[in-house]
Amino acid sequence: MKYIITIIAIGLALAVTLQAVPAQAQSARTFVSPTGNDSSKDCSITAPCRTFKAALAATNAGGEISVLGTADYGTLTVNKAITIVNGDGFEAGIMVPFNGKGIWITAGPNDAVNLRGLTIEGGAAGIWFDSGQSLTVDNCMFHRADIAISFGPTATSNLLVSNSLLVDNHVGALVAGLGSGTVSAVFNRVQASHNGGVGGIGILVSGVDSTGPAVKVTVYDSIASANGDSGFFVTTRSGYAATTLMLLNSVAANNDRGLVAVGGATIRVAHSAVTGNNLGWDASTGGGVVQSYDNNYIDGNHSNEGAPPSIALK
Repeated sequence: MKYIITIIAIGLALAVTLQAVPAQAQSARTFVSPTGNDSSKDCSITAPCRTFKAALAATNAGGEISVLGTADYGTLTVNKAITIVNGDGFEAGIMVPFNGKGIWITAGPNDAVNLRGLTIEGGAAGIWFDSGQSLTVDNCMFHRADIAISFGPTATSNLLVSNSLLVDNHVGALVAGLGSGTVSAVFNRVQASHNGGVGGIGILVSGVDSTGPAVKVTVYDSIASANGDSGFFVTTRSGYAATTLMLLNSVAANNDRGLVAVGGATIRVAHSAVTGNNLGWDASTGGGVVQSYDNNYIDGNHSNEGAPPSIALK
């Protein structure tokens, strides 16, 4: 009996000792490099990792991953608040496999995700956002994806895209509510161009699956050009989220259709140009609305370039 008690005591002591051993430490800032190694324990500046995936695992929630050189850093699933920064003129690339996602975001309701200076190429989506408090995308380029940025949160969330190129994709950006929350987005100094093929759209805003109060997007100082279908397309349906696009100081040029509002969705336009499109603007399906503040330039389109219904300046 004493022997058994001794063995149990040793086992309990060992269990306590094992529990006291800390997990691998995480850092507030980590680094990736073309010459890095994912076996690095901390992804520090003197021992950087090779991929975003390894660096994310070594970074505290709310921390930052910094890029030290030009390379393909691999696809990534983000489940916490994080900032990824390429600020020194390198090309921080992600080559996305066929039908894959470059950065897949499934973060918590209070998690902010910030991405700067990335080049994401190919795949089903460059960025696929399911959940999180917010997503900020700055100075990034998206090329040859089915959807460059797919922002479809299941709860209240907001998106900011600035100084970025969405080119040669099928859809440049999709903003869609997929739950009961309010979804909002701002695009500032964004070019969505040559997003081609049947249904090719520069910026698509959808409330057709949202049971929330609103899906609302503002586009400022931006261009949607040479897209296979529409420059800006906004849609919803009866009983679903009020869906709106405010277009300011922007251009819809050389698309099949410049501005399209469907199913009760609304586009409001101020200080913008709609030109060179086969169809200037279209609100003919399901009660869509295009409204003008009477300070726009709608000219040089093949058809439907008359002034939309007016909104009084306030």
